[in-house]
Amino acid sequence: MSTRYTLDMDLKDVVNVDVLSTKDKKVTAAKETKARFEERFMIEKNWWFFTKLSVDGD
Repeated sequence: MSTRYTLDMDLKDVVNVDVLSTKDKKVTAAKETKARFEERFMIEKNWWFFTKLSVDGD
């Protein structure tokens, strides 16, 4: 699913090919990524990225 929004957040140092090779590294990378997103959310920068989408399907 594509989106028209981009987020200027660099995660290349957390997620790369080497990290995705083992399960332990994947879990660590996922936790670090989550922490960065939560930190970004708490400082209220790019609030639109964290808002729930409304879909009118009726």
